[in-house]
Amino acid sequence: MKKETPNIDYMLSLARDYIEGNGNPLTFELDYGYELEKRYDAMVKEDRRVAELIFDHLVREGSDYATSESGDALRARIKRQYEYVMSVSRRRS
Repeated sequence: MKKETPNIDYMLSLARDYIEGNGNPLTFELDYGYELEKRYDAMVKEDRRVAELIFDHLVREGSDYATSESGDALRARIKRQYEYVMSVSRRRS
């Protein structure tokens, strides 16, 4: 059975992996931005509201801070934003 939201699920899994301690802030910022740019149109087709939540909270209020916050502070920020996206979108991780 084909997943309904593979691009959204992938972006959420990248954030979850970072929260769990994988990667460093700069790599996360670069990879997350690249993957979002590549997948955003498909994400909007899957679920516009969740795509916009990911952009607003995991990028604008999350990964964009990678160069100005320490690894622990950024990880905490990403975790807060991820939890917010998950609670508002009612998605299962």
